[in-house]
Amino acid sequence: MKKILLTLVSVIFITGLSVAQTTRTIDWSTETILYPDSLKSTPSNGTPINVDVVMKNNGSSSALAGDSIWFQFAITIISNSQTILLYPGPNSSTFGLKILTRTVAPNDTVHLTLNLTANLKFLQSANVRFAFIAHVLNRPDLGFESGAGLTNNQKSKDVVWFNEQGWAVGIAGVLANTTKVYPNPVKDVLNIDVNYGLPKVLNIFDITGRKVEDIMFEEKNTTVNVSNYPRGFYFYEIKTVEGEMIKSGKIQVN
Repeated sequence: MKKILLTLVSVIFITGLSVAQTTRTIDWSTETILYPDSLKSTPSNGTPINVDVVMKNNGSSSALAGDSIWFQFAITIISNSQTILLYPGPNSSTFGLKILTRTVAPNDTVHLTLNLTANLKFLQSANVRFAFIAHVLNRPDLGFESGAGLTNNQKSKDVVWFNEQGWAVGIAGVLANTTKVYPNPVKDVLNIDVNYGLPKVLNIFDITGRKVEDIMFEEKNTTVNVSNYPRGFYFYEIKTVEGEMIKSGKIQVN
């Protein structure tokens, strides 16, 4: 009888040990960078940086309350690939830490938000790239992602870092590289994306120079219905209300 009890105890112990050693599998991804959508230096020293990133659990196990989100972001000047800000710094092996306060089931998402001020000011506006990377971890039962599994942990977004005047210095060169006019060729609806939240003017001309469209818009995105345009080539100009050119080009209407 004593031998049977010892055997049962051993089985229970081994079973419990195997459960404790079960590893959860999570494929953590950075889905969308909502903010920053632009950055602006202030007259006082520094630039406010508001971060809102959507992350998703693509794995077969749940991320649990108490698990750790390890994160890091970098801001790089696009023109010369110079990294001007690494948070939390001081090097690429340093990560920030956020603790999950709820379960994130498979296919569920969670936001990571930050509000900070960088001790940096731009004298001239510039195009910059905001790159964010995150992992979720809680050793020993949650394994750290590695290798091919890391490809979706990082995402980047190109934004404009405006000088403290807002845009007065170098606006044309800054916004021209990020403004999008698409699709081209176009059949029905032309999309205009300008990363600039002040009033702008869109003019469209036919090949004779006759103005066929004159639109003022304040949002960063607008559309133009060209379905009634005769087929052919047209020219567009996007300017600030003060008349400074943001971007010009040619579109084809099919």
